[in-house]
Amino acid sequence: MICARARLPERLLEKKLFNSSVQNLEDKVTEEHLWYGRNIKVINGLTVSMPDTVENQKEYPKVK
Repeated sequence: MICARARLPERLLEKKLFNSSVQNLEDKVTEEHLWYGRNIKVINGLTVSMPDTVENQKEYPKVK
């Protein structure tokens, strides 16, 4: 079974949807939305990626 996410080109999500959404939101920000006059950056660290090396496989074996 192929999920819908697998069929979407990643570049489409990265470049078009994400960037246009961010730009749209940034265009709407006014001074009253800022924290002490500063923009706040939110970073999602939910996903971590590492090379699938022999050393990493020994340390972090694949779940079966």
